[in-house]
Amino acid sequence: MVSIFILSILAAALTFDTYYRSRVSKDLCASTFRAVIWSLDNWIENLKSFYRLGSHFLDDFLDRIYLFFEREPDATDQRIEEEFQKILGTNATLANWYLINPLGIIERTNYATDIGVDLTEKASYWKKLQSLRVSEKHFDPLTYEVRTGNPRFYSYIKLSNGYLFELGFSIPREQLDQLVKLLDNLKRQFVFITEISIYNESLAPVLPTFKVTDVDREYFLRLDNQPFIVNNIGEWKQAIYGKWTPKDLPVGFNIKIQMDLSTFSSFKKHLLWVLNITILVITMFSILIIYFTTKKIQQMIDGVVSHLTNSSQIAQKTGIREIDFLVEKYDELVKNLNEQLKLKEEFTLILKHNIEERDKLQQKLEKLALTDELTGVYNRRAAISFLSDYLKDLTSKLSVCYFDVDHLKLVNDRLGHLCGDKLLSHVVDIVKEHVRRSDLVARFGGDEFLIIFPHTSKEQAQSVLDRIVQNLQREKPECLKNFDISISYGLVEIDPDKPADVDQIIKLADERMYNQKKEKQGQSPHSNFESRERFDQSP
Repeated sequence: MVSIFILSILAAALTFDTYYRSRVSKDLCASTFRAVIWSLDNWIENLKSFYRLGSHFLDDFLDRIYLFFEREPDATDQRIEEEFQKILGTNATLANWYLINPLGIIERTNYATDIGVDLTEKASYWKKLQSLRVSEKHFDPLTYEVRTGNPRFYSYIKLSNGYLFELGFSIPREQLDQLVKLLDNLKRQFVFITEISIYNESLAPVLPTFKVTDVDREYFLRLDNQPFIVNNIGEWKQAIYGKWTPKDLPVGFNIKIQMDLSTFSSFKKHLLWVLNITILVITMFSILIIYFTTKKIQQMIDGVVSHLTNSSQIAQKTGIREIDFLVEKYDELVKNLNEQLKLKEEFTLILKHNIEERDKLQQKLEKLALTDELTGVYNRRAAISFLSDYLKDLTSKLSVCYFDVDHLKLVNDRLGHLCGDKLLSHVVDIVKEHVRRSDLVARFGGDEFLIIFPHTSKEQAQSVLDRIVQNLQREKPECLKNFDISISYGLVEIDPDKPADVDQIIKLADERMYNQKKEKQGQSPHSNFESRERFDQSP
């Protein structure tokens, strides 16, 4: 009885503690986290209404600025300021613009004190900004000016010339004072909350008093898609790590809430003692019932054994042989069943492996069906399919470029098909480097290619093609070092008010490409083309 009681107490304590941590403590953490987030949402709503900011507003502003620089890449500070005032309106008094060169230096701005600031001094932050692709955006929820330490919202977009355009909104100190007051009120309302810390997506503290440790960084990285996770830093101390994404803002924050639940310890101990006493009473009562019940069963067994001992012949005829026969048949049945289960398991493994191989092969075939093997871009079939889809739901201008690589046959004949393949790959690499992620590049066959520019006018597409042509001679393959690489192209703009089908568009672009090629007839692809021997000796 003592052994059973001790085991019961241990099991009860373990079960109670597990239940307490999984339900009571977890539910308390969840409700606390939701209450903090609700309070912060109210604060950020006041901040958003102060600026009239939202994800749509910031996205639209950066898109319009990007198009402005595409139209006027050499705009003066005055023209930039005029466009800035035009887009922002009354909000312009709260904001500043910056142009950051590819070396990370603020080169131009309407906030004179920041001229010459070097963003590379914050290596991890600059690395994130430097990795942006052309027309890609980045939003910071809250950070500080490098020189003054004043709080600001910052947004960025990568321009086609490699520069970064930065938009900064100043945040009055009284807004952060309200945040400090809000956090103090929360700690008074929830007596077990000892600290609330807020960081931006880069884990930079929103207030200077907030500190972030390596342990904090590790737990923030574990969040993934979870709303929050709990770290038990002591018997009654816990830290909640979670994400806070305000509505209608393209940014998010990281939240850390530290709690001390030692006030609940006495309640837990009293409840556990009540449970232990209850277990003791139930155990004693159960043991008494078991004792009297087993005593009666033992008497019945003793009677059966005595009968079998005194009547061995009867027992042998009516009991043992038949039982042995049943046991033998049962063992045989279990053996057959185990063999069948083993065969089923082996067949299941083989079937699973075959299904996985089939899925991999199907994925590979789907990719091959849409991709050009040499250049890695889409093939003719994919290009026609995508262009057809664009034309079905066309709401803005669409530009299509049809181009071919000049003198590919000449390269194949004189330098070999391997060098010709390198020529095609080089041209495709230059094209992919200068188009946007939303643009589509496809090989139409041989030396002919197609570029689809969604939401793009003919003038904007022409600007991209000019940069491609200017960069074709850069970093050429060794076998083409004495060869002038060029392309001939035809450009077509499709207006949503004047629809056209795929065949008409490709035919018109092909005709324009052919006309440009005719104009270039007679031009030599090689600076010393008269010397056949020297050309043939190129590696």
